[in-house]
Amino acid sequence: MLNSKTVRLIISLLAAVLIWGYVIGEVNPSKTKTIRNIPITYTYEETLNERGLAIAGAEEEFISLEVSGARAILGYITPNDISATVNVASAQRGDNEMSITIKVPSGITVNKQSVSRTIVTVEGLAQKPVGITISYSGTFGLGEQGSTVSMSSSHVLVSGAESLVERVAMVQGVVDAASVGETLSATTCQLVPLDSEGREVQGIRLAQKSISVSSILARTKTVPLEVSFKDNTEDRFIREATAPENVRIFGNVDVLDGIEKLVAQEIDLSSYKADTEANLKFTFPDGIALAEGEEPIATITVAPVEDKEFTFDASEVTIEGIANGSVYTLPQDAVITIKASDKKNVLDLLVKNNFKLSVDVSKMGNSGQAEILVDCSRELYGMEIEPKSLLVEITADNGENSGEGASEENSGN
Repeated sequence: MLNSKTVRLIISLLAAVLIWGYVIGEVNPSKTKTIRNIPITYTYEETLNERGLAIAGAEEEFISLEVSGARAILGYITPNDISATVNVASAQRGDNEMSITIKVPSGITVNKQSVSRTIVTVEGLAQKPVGITISYSGTFGLGEQGSTVSMSSSHVLVSGAESLVERVAMVQGVVDAASVGETLSATTCQLVPLDSEGREVQGIRLAQKSISVSSILARTKTVPLEVSFKDNTEDRFIREATAPENVRIFGNVDVLDGIEKLVAQEIDLSSYKADTEANLKFTFPDGIALAEGEEPIATITVAPVEDKEFTFDASEVTIEGIANGSVYTLPQDAVITIKASDKKNVLDLLVKNNFKLSVDVSKMGNSGQAEILVDCSRELYGMEIEPKSLLVEITADNGENSGEGASEENSGN
């Protein structure tokens, strides 16, 4: 018969087994869980780049998995604990259907995945240097702004698929307003490639991911803006330009106090053939620049010159400067034509009553040609008159001509 010590040992072992089974079966049972938004990453991109190729995009960016395992383990699993990778070392230019490799923590089983393959688009590898711009996030005091004094680099080399590199318009670093003060301070900025709309371009590699930026707190000031334009062409186009009246600048307070206005470089309108906008250019004093958000532009309008004609007869010409005792007569069959030239919208509003025609006879002693003077109530681009003069017949008033219509109409009395 077994002694009591042996019996107690056997009973203890049986109890341990039962407890272990309970823990496994009841306390920490197997469980199923769906994990979503697991990012798909690429391996051996360097090998692809060495072949002069780069990834332009993929059909799938994320994957979902249904996994099972002990409840205690699954409760702590996140997308970051699972890797979904695509080996692109052998990819060719164009679309490539490639397998997705899944790796999960020990004790976890993959039951199902949303996709097992994806289409990876590959293009030629391109690179170009891009200018770095610095912006400031956060809030400054009224009339204050961050001023970038220096950067450790002004450009950075970006590389990637041809279509992606082409989209990169700038590389931006952001400085927190809280780190900018009255004295010069340096901070490290992470760089982000952006397109022309300010959106981040994914899939781009930067030769350097950050730069050092030295900044100082600056003041802003609004000053009058002076812009001049010139147009030396003689073609039949009317070019007009407008620009903002004022502009905000910023910089050192001592320098700002001495600036009363900002003068932009003269704009030559000669080359413009259609409506457009032109950026204004400036030569700034040291330590002065445009305030953040200020991008003054000139709005240029270009319109073709059109013509509109009006006809008048002698009765519509006023005789000015008549002398007593004389009768002045204009040719009754005279036809005067005025050709007005301007933009269509100006000509559409132009009517015959806008013109007043006259001849000045104050210095005429005898019959002869008198220049036709035209007064127009609207300013026009150009105007031509044909004929330019009329024959004025001057006769002595002996009482016989007092009933003649032409003399009475044009005498100015």
